[in-house]
Amino acid sequence: MSQKPNPFADEYKEAADKSGGFKNIGDAVGMPDKEDWQNIVRIISITRKATTKKYGFDILIDCIANARKERADSGYKYGELTKEFGLVNKESNMRHVMELPQEYMYAIEKAYPIMFTNKEHFAWFCQNFKELLISGRY
Repeated sequence: MSQKPNPFADEYKEAADKSGGFKNIGDAVGMPDKEDWQNIVRIISITRKATTKKYGFDILIDCIANARKERADSGYKYGELTKEFGLVNKESNMRHVMELPQEYMYAIEKAYPIMFTNKEHFAWFCQNFKELLISGRY
């Protein structure tokens, strides 16, 4: 049983060979740029209109406001690091950085599949969409 040729895999392998290899798929894709930022702004805008029409209120604003309120209500019980960086708890290095409704996550991931799974891409997203952060700091 023979496999069909896969142009993406061939291009990826060729680019990896030329550059000496990639650590992860994010290296192969490259970092987002101004055009990507504009596309994500459009995705968010279109999704806001659609979800506001569907639910009768802006679920993005509601979701972020609720997450910020929960964070403030927690009293930053794990100290300054939690207050400043949003650590989940004092034993964890996990941070609660943002809270987005599923519709937004799906819409962005459809166009940018590694945006929330690749560390460098996620950092770029947080730095370029600070208004979506819970703590306002990444």
